[in-house]
Amino acid sequence: QVACGGQAAAFTRDGQAVLVEQALEAGDTLRLEMAYSGGIDERVCYTDVPVKERREHAPYGKNFRAGKRYAWVTEDFVQLTPECLWYPTGTAAAHPALPFDVRRDFTRYALEVRHPEGLTVISQGKAQREPGRTAFTNGYALPCLSLTAGEYERMGIEVDSVVYELYYFPGHDGFMKDAAILRDTMASFIRELVPDVEFQFPLGYPYRKFVLAETPVTFCTYLRPQKGYTEYVLPEVMFLPEQNYTQPYDLGRIARELMAAPAGMESAQIFKMTQAVRYYFYNLFDLTSIGMKSNTLWGISPLVARHRLAVQSEEYPAVDLALQKMQEQQNFSVIGNNGKLGDEDRANLYLKEHSLEEAMRDREIGAELLHAVVQHKSRELIQRISLHTGKKPLEDAVRDFFRQHTFEDVPFGTFCREMQERLGVDMEAIVREWQADKGCPTVVVKDAAVRRVTGQEQEWEQVSFKAYNPTEKDALLTVNIIHPGKGDPRAVLLPAGEAREYRYATDPGVSFIEIYTNVSGNIPAGFSFGFYGQERETTRDTSTGAFPIDPAVLLPPAGTIIVDNEDEGFTINEGKQRHRLKDLFRKGEEERYREFKSWQAPAEWSYSLVAYCYGDAILGGVFKAKGDGSASVTWEADIPEEGYYEFSVWNPSEIGKNTIIDDGKGGYHRPNRDQHYLVRYGEEEEEVVVPEMGDEESGWMDLGHFLLPAGKVTVTLTDETNGLYVQADAIKFTRINMKDE
Repeated sequence: QVACGGQAAAFTRDGQAVLVEQALEAGDTLRLEMAYSGGIDERVCYTDVPVKERREHAPYGKNFRAGKRYAWVTEDFVQLTPECLWYPTGTAAAHPALPFDVRRDFTRYALEVRHPEGLTVISQGKAQREPGRTAFTNGYALPCLSLTAGEYERMGIEVDSVVYELYYFPGHDGFMKDAAILRDTMASFIRELVPDVEFQFPLGYPYRKFVLAETPVTFCTYLRPQKGYTEYVLPEVMFLPEQNYTQPYDLGRIARELMAAPAGMESAQIFKMTQAVRYYFYNLFDLTSIGMKSNTLWGISPLVARHRLAVQSEEYPAVDLALQKMQEQQNFSVIGNNGKLGDEDRANLYLKEHSLEEAMRDREIGAELLHAVVQHKSRELIQRISLHTGKKPLEDAVRDFFRQHTFEDVPFGTFCREMQERLGVDMEAIVREWQADKGCPTVVVKDAAVRRVTGQEQEWEQVSFKAYNPTEKDALLTVNIIHPGKGDPRAVLLPAGEAREYRYATDPGVSFIEIYTNVSGNIPAGFSFGFYGQERETTRDTSTGAFPIDPAVLLPPAGTIIVDNEDEGFTINEGKQRHRLKDLFRKGEEERYREFKSWQAPAEWSYSLVAYCYGDAILGGVFKAKGDGSASVTWEADIPEEGYYEFSVWNPSEIGKNTIIDDGKGGYHRPNRDQHYLVRYGEEEEEVVVPEMGDEESGWMDLGHFLLPAGKVTVTLTDETNGLYVQADAIKFTRINMKDE
């Protein structure tokens, strides 16, 4: 039944949609009352999640086979989340034609639950409990509501006007029962944890209650890119699988061991247990990986941002997620992901041929890649806007906007107007270009340096580097100058076809310079240069800014020929197949990238992304375990004119410095490693070079001088070695002027 203004109203029903036809003038409101009954059909849940994922994947991995449930309504347990449509809402759960058009109605909910005595009911808001009845009222609007009821035990504490509650099944109190030693220190522990959360999420926690509630281990939900959260994390409430099944820290065991410690060790027990609990919550809330919080099932990010405000836009549906991302401290990955393609790499490969707009409509992209693309583009949008506003003014303006509109859904036009008034920037124009943009530039970065500036009243350092964009597309860089404990990122535009030297003034003590290339053809998506503890050169040059330079200074000098493992001239001679790094970018071959471990190298030639390898755009090499010499790779170079040439190979030696093996005599040593190169030139000339790869820093290794005729020269490396592995990266021939010898 549906009533409008106390009178029965005509309605029609289409599946889960109830359609009521009532005319409304602008500014009018309408009060509807709906009476309904029945059960929950779990088939209505997650219709936008691929069938394969819903049917085949267990909630926490393939080894778990207890089944999956999305909702419960039984006499002794109830679990209802927004996905099962257990209460009326004015928005659809999913938009199949445009999945990212996610609408949220912030509503001031009131809930009354009548239930058997002995059940504890959990929901959002302030609870008023009576035998057989629990009512909840909310002092602010929320985007959604959950309802859980069961035979729970409760632990609670109020700290600085926030009530913290833990609800667990009888007998499942785990570490909390054994860790009674912490009860007197829990308030101080929470006060220490909150600033760490607020450092990574400066907006802070907006609610007056925080609940951790245990649920059956079979309760399942999914991370969907368009939602930006899972239903494990809802306003005020976070659901945990029973017995902390998914968490790696066995706090119960730790607590029992500590309780068994000798008497008189209470202070040590408290310290150790506090550290264990700290690790537990850091892992649970995903506070250990800045920048990846919304990529996890239980990350706390939605509680401080996603459930706090919505910026609604049918034309630019992903802009809301980008603004949510702005509420996190940003961390940019500039190193390889354990030798494999990382999420940013996969996103960049997709964005070489597609726009964000196309990604949101792509039925074949897959949820994991789509999530990576949206996250990657969200970070890029922040940098695009920062070009016009500066980093801090933008952060301050958007955070003030979030605070002023907390618990509201705001039209995108309102956001644009307020940003125009405060920052003087046309936000819609930037977002329009960002959403439609496709293609990736590639950037060459070299010669990063930190110099101590002398002759000044105040001591400071000059940071500099050179960058070249050889493509026809502008490149957006994020330059992060890092001092111990803090970073200073800024956005930089490097126009297509240009080379520039960048110089910055900064406080003394620079430890790293990180240059993140955002949406680009660089793999990994950035460069990292370390300067911690290094002696500084001095300079009296106080200039800062961007200065045009000749691109030639960033290219190999005249008379130098370099062939990398990603170039056309590189071949793997195994199985009579030819593989180049760019061939691996084809869909379905990403798994060919492998994690490289010097003590456990792959049995066949395998590509790996390694920071110490050579490459202007792609830092990687090809690796193989020791063999009998029958497997090989070949580089082919074109020598332009006859002459003497220095032959060098790139030796990423630092990757093997930590390899220690048993010598069989009760000791350990770092193994030697040679590599066998065969250089062929002319009609029949060939020479074998067998260098010891050594322990020096990674870089070019000179293997000798050759008198080479013009034409083709090939260099073949076999898998024969006295070490554990061989590596194939880049080779170089450099013309030698014999008059200078």
